[in-house]
This record gives sequence, structure tokens and C-alpha cells, in this order.
Amino acid sequence: MNTIISANDFVLKLIVNTDLEKIKELNRENFQDFINSVTKEELKKGQHDLKSSQYNFHVSNGEEHLIYNTLYNSFIRLEGDEYNDFVLCNTESSLSENLIENGLWISSDIDEFEKYILLSGAFEKYLKRSFSFTITPTMKCNARCAYCYEAGALMKDFDDEKFDILIDFITSHDLTHGLNINWFGGEPLMNTKLIDRVSNAMKEREIKYSSYIISNGSLLNSEIIDEKMKAWNVHDIQITIDGTEDEYIERKNYINKNEGDYYKLLHNIMKLAKTGIYIHIRLNIDKNNSEDIFDLIQDLEALYKDYKNVVFYPAFITGCDEKLTEDEKIDIVYKLLKNLNDPQRLTAGTKMYSYPRIRPCMKDDSQSFSIDSQGYIYRCEHYVGHSEKSFAKIEDEVINKKIPDYLTFNEECRECKFFPKCMGGCEANYIEGDSPCMIEKYIIEAYLRYMLF
Repeated sequence: MNTIISANDFVLKLIVNTDLEKIKELNRENFQDFINSVTKEELKKGQHDLKSSQYNFHVSNGEEHLIYNTLYNSFIRLEGDEYNDFVLCNTESSLSENLIENGLWISSDIDEFEKYILLSGAFEKYLKRSFSFTITPTMKCNARCAYCYEAGALMKDFDDEKFDILIDFITSHDLTHGLNINWFGGEPLMNTKLIDRVSNAMKEREIKYSSYIISNGSLLNSEIIDEKMKAWNVHDIQITIDGTEDEYIERKNYINKNEGDYYKLLHNIMKLAKTGIYIHIRLNIDKNNSEDIFDLIQDLEALYKDYKNVVFYPAFITGCDEKLTEDEKIDIVYKLLKNLNDPQRLTAGTKMYSYPRIRPCMKDDSQSFSIDSQGYIYRCEHYVGHSEKSFAKIEDEVINKKIPDYLTFNEECRECKFFPKCMGGCEANYIEGDSPCMIEKYIIEAYLRYMLF
């Protein structure tokens, strides 16, 4: 047996060492004491009445077996006879202590799903966390991507008359544990004026914050890279590239063709990388460009080989006839990994070390708001610009983003081994008839295959 990643001890102790009634009694006052009281002493409790964790995911090539636990993040490699002992929960095996300590075997009376759901609800309510505001400086965009889900949204800049109201809304929250501002759009760099004003307002009020930009990158220039990124406290930026030059130009379909200069974009990403900002290059993939993406990723890896802060992020397009099947998605990620000299460029490792989610996304996060250019507030950034789907406006006196105590899920999700990585996934996709699964599912499964084949 080879232990590749040991279990996240904190998560394992919470699941194994606490009973359901104790979790149900948690409140803001006793939450931290509860966390501090959890010990490792009972990990071996019930070791003669064991079962495999429901979150063990298994891949094999016939000789070797990889088992990754999506709840505890433990990851092991077994050979044939060892795997037989594992499947049979043979407590006489020399592997038993290690398997128990990694949460791969647990007491048969533990309901992992129920405990995980209740604990995630307690963390959502009582954990001291930073606030996150996704702000749309403009709904305008200089590209006309065919797959864009913002069709029909009102294309306008943020209303200057509502600027003070926006700042009051942000600062009315308890920001002592941090503030994250996500600049969204449209194309947010089409209204840098608002980003300037909000950034200056935070500094004038001595509020510590960091920001993240979601952009097509076409409007990057020396002033933005050398001056504004630092002034805006940008730590991360996501830039979308959908293919090599011809594919990129066709799919982005820029209104001003001069703004769709592929090589200028690559050059500006290089300049941005030199500043140390973490750059996620989003690869939007469907049936039409899946083959071209393999060429693109090899070019990008060669170009940015000296910059570990440049990583690649596959994203599968939904809501179109060209969308990929679940098997095709996994196969594409596997091929992407095979086409890279360093598979960590595809953020494979980070997906396996991440904590289980306490909520599927910002929709069910009481400390996360999405604000469009008209000042409407949404549970999900997917709906910005469609005011009928908002739940409040920034000028409303009382704004309470109500979060259900107990989340509901599709039966298929309840049984899924990847549930801790997505908690039901994207509701907007599900409502629109697409797969709700998050990218973690495809990356982890493909990465395990990559390790064996």
C-alpha cells in the first residue's frame, strides 16, 4: 500500500467523532468550542464493524488500484491482494490501521452524507469568513461569443448616481474577516472608471480587500498591467482563450476586429505573469473546438513554461447543441493531461487537496452577493442583467439573503461519490437542462486515469 495523500485530519475527525444530535445543537456561541473539542481519539471506534466510505472513488488498470476519497482527500495506491482485503474490509489485514486513519474504512453506523450536510450548514452559519461581492461595472462587451449566457441582458454601464449607495451597501457588512471583490461583466475592463472609484473608496476607508477579474483580456494594456492591477489589489485574473489563432478569432467574434489580436493577448498575458498575479486561462470547450484545444494548451505551456502562476482551467460549454457528453468531458481532460509536460498546469493537484464545499456556490452563501450594473442583487452571477431574477436592490433598507438550513439535492447527486466537491453543482445549469457537475469531477477522474494509463 502506498499512501499518496493522507486524510484531512480535521474533516475526518468532524465526521467520525461527533454525533448528529450534537451537530444539530450547534449555535454561534458554542461553534468554536465544538471545533476545538474534536479529537482524534475515536478514529478507531467500531473498527470491528466497518464499511467502505461512500466517497471512495476507485480506478484500476487491472494490476494497480487507485482510491481517492473526495470527502477526506485521502489517496492511496493498492495492488491486487491488498485491494481484495480493502473490498472485504478484512480487519485482520496489516492495512487496516492505515485505512481507518485515512477514512477509507469507517464505522458502519456513520451516515457520512447526513453528517456532512449538517456540518456544512453549521460552517455556513457560524464560521467567521470574508464577504464576497461580485460587481458588474458594465454589462457591455466587446465580443460576441455565440455561447454567452447573457443574451437579453440590458447592456449598460453601472449607474454613476448609485455609486455612493453601492459603497454604503458593501461597507454595511462586517468586513473584519476580509473582503473579496470580483469584477464581472460584460467585459469589466470596458468600465475601469468604476473599478478605480470602488478601489479608491475602500482605501479611503482603510478597508483591506483583494480583487479578482473575469475578463476576455482583449483590453489589457501597459497602463492596466503596470499601474491599475496594483491599485485595484488584483491577486487573480481569469482570461478566456477558446483556441489557437483562427479558432479564437472566430469564436470571440470581436466587434472591433483590432481588439481580437491573438498574439497581442498572449504578449499581454506574459507581461501580466511577470507581475506575479495568478492567471487562470479558461478554456471554453465544446464539440467544435475540442481538438484545437489540445494544440492551444501545448502552445500555452511552452510560452509560459517559466511562469508557475499561469495555469489552465477547462470549462465545458452548456446550453448549446454542441455540448459534450459526460464521458467526452472526462476523455478530453485526460487527453489534456497527456498533452502537458506538467499536469499540475491543469490545476489537477489543487482539486485533490481542496476542502469539501460548505455550499455548492455563491447562490447558497449568505456572505456572497452578485450586483449588476443597475444595482440589482442576485444569488448567482449567472443571472446578472436579468432583473426579474434578482432578490433585492442595493438601495433597499433591509437585505437578507435567506439561505435554507438544509439544502435539497437531486437523488443522483445524493449518491454521487463526487458530492463533497460540488454539493449538487450549478443549479442554473440544471434548471436549463444541462449537467450541474463542477469541473472537479472531470479533473479528478481524468487525473486518476492519467496516473495509471
